[in-house]
Parts: sequence; C-alpha cells; structure tokens
Amino acid sequence: MKSFKRTAIKFISIIILSVSVFVILSCQTKSIKTSTTELYELNAQSVKGSVTLSKYKTQSKVEVLDKGKLAKKYTDTVEFNIDRRTINVSDKGDIQFRIETTNKIGNIELKDLAYPEPGQELFEMIDKNGKTLVVKDMPIGSLYYVSRVALPKQPVKIGETWNYRTRWISEATGWPFEISLDSKLKAWSDCEGLVCAIIEFNGEVILPEDFPLKATLTSKINGLYYYSPVSYEILWGFSESNEVFYIEPIDKKIIVKSKSCSVKDGYKKKCQI
Repeated sequence: MKSFKRTAIKFISIIILSVSVFVILSCQTKSIKTSTTELYELNAQSVKGSVTLSKYKTQSKVEVLDKGKLAKKYTDTVEFNIDRRTINVSDKGDIQFRIETTNKIGNIELKDLAYPEPGQELFEMIDKNGKTLVVKDMPIGSLYYVSRVALPKQPVKIGETWNYRTRWISEATGWPFEISLDSKLKAWSDCEGLVCAIIEFNGEVILPEDFPLKATLTSKINGLYYYSPVSYEILWGFSESNEVFYIEPIDKKIIVKSKSCSVKDGYKKKCQI
C-alpha cells in the first residue's frame, strides 16, 4: 500500500473550512430576533469584482499502527491565506471565482485541501446552492468537486436540518470515499455589523460499497460556522474530526485527529486551534 500519510490527510481535507466546518467556542455575535416559523433562503450570492481575503489553519495528529504496534506518529500543520475574487455571476446565479494562495507556512500540501499552492491559481464555478459545477483543469469527481459550503436546496426554518452527501476519488490512491453532513440553521446574528447565519453540522466520511480493499472507517465530524449569504463568505469557523481507518489484509490502522479554523480578514474573532 502506498502513501498512507497522504491518505490519512485526505480524510480530514474535506473538513477544511471551505467545506465548512466549525465548533463554536466563544461567539462575538449578537442574536437577531427572527421567526422560528419563517422560511429563509441561504442561497450563495456575490457581485462581480468582489474580493474576500481569509486566513486558514489546520492541524492533524496522525498515528500509524502496524500489526497493533505504533509504527509512526507525527503532527502536520499548515497556515495559509486565500485571496478569492468573483470574476463572473451568470443570469441564473452561478458564480465564478479565482482563488489564489498568497502565503503559506507548514508542511501539508494544499492540493490535499483542494486549494492552490502559492504562485498558482484555481478557477471554480458554483451554483446558488454552493454546489461545485466546474473546476478548471481538475478531474471531475475529485476532492475539488466536494462543495466548500453545503447549502440547503430549499428555504429552511431556524432549527431545520438538511443533508449533504457526495463522493470523491482520492488522487493519491484512486480509492473512493463518501461524506455525509447534516447541517442546521441555528440562528441569525449580527456578526460585527454583518447579518450572518450561524450553521452547525456533524457527519462522517464513509467507505462506499465498491471500496477496493477489505477495510473499515470510523469517522466523526462536527463544527459550526458564521455564514454571510449576501457575499457567500465564511466569516469565522472551527471544526474537529476524528477518523480511524483500518486495512485488514495488512493489519494496518491509521488514526487521524484534526482541528481546522478560518477567519475573514478584518473579523475580530481569532482563528485558534
């Protein structure tokens, strides 16, 4: 088996804040009185030429057990800044972005998080529900096509839950994986002058029936984020995930514990892991 380190990182990569991810710590928000029976649309919106600058951090603690004995233990971390610019908005609401990494510190390859390395650009298009439609030069069905923000297809009430489930193929191994996330509109708040939806979620990464090896995966994902629909921005968020991947034929177990956070530039709440 090859590249177990990268495979382990792949399990957590879907959680990075762009997919949206976050456990609330201490909120610098003020609740807005809203109806618990009214339906609210969370559709992605943007304006051509708009720019969002964000900071991201992720840390993964990995243990590899070979035949029950600890063979490797390490921690991977990365911090990076993203410049996202809206280059077009179609009549039906599809949004095209140019994404650029302007700074990076750490040893995780950003392609494992579906972001470009410094000096590279990524062009992607999403629909109004945040579904990724096109990513230039990236294979369909890869991690790049997992939605960065899983929005509901229909208007929702406060307290209502929706599910997002999709599949991708690992670039490192060619193995298929699925992710299932249940998200809930928790409240509307005043996020330092911006009206934002507080969305919490939990879920798991799943081995599909056609997984090519005899293996098991135990996965738990949870988090919360502050989302601005009018600008399709994550203002702040934090996530945690835990995965245990066991490959029976070679008696190898990979344990991954990760934390991730992001914050929009200028937002006072800190990004800490």
